Amino acid sequence: MMDDKDYARNAILKMKSYLQSGICLGKELIISEETSTNPLGTNEIKGIIKRYFG
Repeated sequence: MMDDKDYARNAILKMKSYLQSGICLGKELIISEETSTNPLGTNEIKGIIKRYFG
């Protein structure tokens, strides 16, 4: 959905808000990004889970 300009703008604003609240990206917050031409597949999701949760 990151290829939708409104969605991407709102996502960036949310990330800035999280950082201002002391939430650290990659520690307390895990995000994923995808576009219509580059969707997030199950292998990538499994990799994210394994990386952060063992």
